[in-house]
Order: sequence, then structure tokens, then C-alpha cells
Amino acid sequence: MTPEGALPKYLAVAETLQKLILEGDIEPGARLPSVRSAMRRFGVSKNTLIAAYAHLEMGGAISVKDRSGYYVARERDNESARAPYIIDHPLSLVEQKGQDILNDLATLRSRQGYDLLSPMLDPKLLPQGMVSRTARKILAEDLRACLTPDFGPGYRPLRRALAGYYRAREISADDRDFVTTLGCTHALVSAVEASTAPGDTIAIRTPTFYPLLRIIHSLNRKIIEIPSTANRARDLERLEEAIERFNVRACFVSVSLPDPYGASLSDVDKRHLLDLAERFDLAMIEDDVFGHVSVRNKMMRPLKAFDQTGRVLHCSSFSKTLGSGLRVGWCMPGRYAKAMQNVRSIVAPAMPVFEQALIARLLESASFGTHVGELKLNVRQNIQTLQNALGDGLLAGSHLTSKDGGLLAWVRLPAGTSATAIYKAALERNVAVAPGGMYSLADRFDDHIRLFLGIETHNFRRALSILARPTGRLPSQLP
Repeated sequence: MTPEGALPKYLAVAETLQKLILEGDIEPGARLPSVRSAMRRFGVSKNTLIAAYAHLEMGGAISVKDRSGYYVARERDNESARAPYIIDHPLSLVEQKGQDILNDLATLRSRQGYDLLSPMLDPKLLPQGMVSRTARKILAEDLRACLTPDFGPGYRPLRRALAGYYRAREISADDRDFVTTLGCTHALVSAVEASTAPGDTIAIRTPTFYPLLRIIHSLNRKIIEIPSTANRARDLERLEEAIERFNVRACFVSVSLPDPYGASLSDVDKRHLLDLAERFDLAMIEDDVFGHVSVRNKMMRPLKAFDQTGRVLHCSSFSKTLGSGLRVGWCMPGRYAKAMQNVRSIVAPAMPVFEQALIARLLESASFGTHVGELKLNVRQNIQTLQNALGDGLLAGSHLTSKDGGLLAWVRLPAGTSATAIYKAALERNVAVAPGGMYSLADRFDDHIRLFLGIETHNFRRALSILARPTGRLPSQLP
């Protein structure tokens, strides 16, 4: 077991190799030690070593050649593949990219298939009894209040409950720091409008939450993609270069178990982001909706926990813990509070009270913590099930690269394999997986798939077993 706070073994090996590459001890184009040789050198198992190589390959630091081994990427190839990319596609193309997926999902649900694509909790994992009991109690106690709209920044008991919840995540806040919204997406849209103007450029680390790309385009903001790599320091350098070159006005960030790749930023990197915000007068729009469910013992610290000057507009909801049907989100907008309330009031001048009161009561209940603990146990079991399946040959040659322990699994496919082909073939078996290409507008990441782990364990195992059937094997390439 890895000690609390220590790097997993595969990451420690990957960082050692990355340092050797960056310092020139292993030159571009050079062949890395064989798996067996590297196992002996680092004193690790075969699976650990392969995971380390896969992590470096995901970041573009190395590449694999069939029957030949792993090679350090040549700097020019590596840089061009991971350079910042300005998105200038017409909105119609942006819309179509997501709409095709939605149409496929509608067909899948009509067939009662297995949806490992949509980030919505399996109904079997929803705390239906707890929610039902609490709802009945609220309605019996004060029906009139629940039917009265809230015209302020949000239902005050909920804002107080949220302040208490965030203290456990090392954020000192009170009820005045929150503005409630109609879900996390509404919070993100409002944050973009509150902190930027039409025509402004927003930097986004990709792969990223795909509806966000459509939203930002619809708001007439420009997007610059900053592709993620295994070299976090270089990623931040690229971000800084892009900020200077393209006059970036805001950054969209998700530092805790982000969709789709689930790899959290270190506290050092979070502080670096805020240093950039101060130097270049940037807004930091934080999506933290997946940060509430980590299989680690300690809760994740969002970027907002490090914000001393109010530059972070922290957006979230409990859609990944209590269910997507409760359309209540919130934002801690910091210095943008007045603009945030003005923008939100355009779409929602009055907020519904009942859903806010329900979440406030649930947060104050010991049952909420019990439910989250059970959800984490289910996720932990699904992670182990997926690791075992990949080890047994599921999507042969694939590797799980997201190992921080959240609701998302980011799987790297072997060289030459198309995630789009996997997606289409899986749909024919009534299983939906997320192709990596949907998380970028620059046609990147078609060598990855993303699986949602908020599925009841039996259903998750069943879906993986369907994918693993030898008959009619999944294709590696589109025809």
C-alpha cells in the first residue's frame, strides 16, 4: 500500500524517467530499456513498469514501436503534437460533435443498454430512501416556504450548510460567499459571462468536459486548448506562453479528478496557476463537480482553497453524489460576486426553494456521509474490476492512466487503435463508452476512451464482460 501523500510507484518511475529525458541523459529518439531490464533497474513489477511507460506515452514523452520497444519522442514531434491550439470551427460543427453522441445515447436507452458514457449515477446508487424521507419532512414542516421563490443570492440555510461543508475542504467561507444556480453547468455559464466579455479568449486544459466547449462557443468566446501531458511543469509553461501570445483573459480549470482523465493537480501546481492569475490579471473558472467523490481518505482540496485574492470562480453541485435530477448548483465567485449575481438573475431571477432546502437538510444529516462512503466503496470496487479486466486482456494492450481514484476511468488504447471505432462497435453491443475525441475540438485523444464508474458493481461487470466477448472482436480501426 502506498503511504499517505506518497506518489504511486508507477508515477515515481515515470517522473524519474521524465527527468532523465528532460535533462538530456536519454536523448530524443533513443530506445528506452526493455520492460524486463527496467523492472530490474527500478525494482518494480511488470504491471507497474508498463503503467509508467503508458503514463509517459500518454503525455507524448515517449512512443512505442511494434516489436521494437519504447523510444523517446523527438522534440519537434512531441512539441507539435502538444502545442496550444486555437479553436475557430463554426458553431454548427461544434454543436454537431456533441449532438451525434446524444442521439446515440437516446437509442441505447431505448434498448436498455449499459451506459458507461453519461456521467449520471446509476439509479441503484441513488440515496432514494434518504431523499424521500427528508423531502416528506420538509414539506410537512413548511410547505408555504417551499412554494415561495427565492429572489436573493440563494436559500440562506443551504449557503450556511455549504460553508460548513467546505470547511472540511480547507476553505474558510460563510453564507455570503455563495451564489446558488440551476446546476453546475448554469454556474459555469454564469461564471464565464461574469468574468469575460464576448470575443475574449479562454484557455482550457484538454481533454476537457465536452459540453463546455459548446457552451463557450455559444457565448462568442474564443477557445485555446492546452493539451495535458505527463510533464506538468511543461504544461504550465505552455499555458504561460499561450496567455502571453493570445491575450488570454480567463482559464477554465478542473484540478480535482477532472473529466475525463481524472488526474488531479498537486498543491504546488495549484499555487502556480494562481501565480499566473495574479501576474496576468486572469479569472480562474473552476469546475469541481467530480471533486466530491474520491476513494482517498482525505477530501480533495480545490483551487479555491488556495485563492487569497478572489480570482477563482468555484463552481460545483452534488449531481455526482445525490443525482443529476436535483438541479441545484453554486458558485463562490470571489471578486466577481456582483457580476455573478447579475448574470444569474437574467436566467433565474428567482431560485426554487424546495430543492435548495432538501440539499441543505441532507448536508446536515449523518446519512449523507454514510451514502458518500457507500458510493466510494462501489467506485473502488469498479476500479479494481476494470484493472483486473484490462489485465485479463480487455481491449488488449490498453492501460488505465487515471489512478487518482474518482468516478472516471481514462483508458489509453494501444497504438493504431481508434477510440471512435471502439465506440461504434461497443454501441452495437448495447454498451456506450466515451471516445476520447469528444473531449477536444482539435481532433485529439482518439487513442483514449473514458468510462464512468458511478455504475452499480454488477452492472459494471456485466458491461465489461460484454466488451470482452471474443466473438465479433472490437475493431482497432474504422473501415
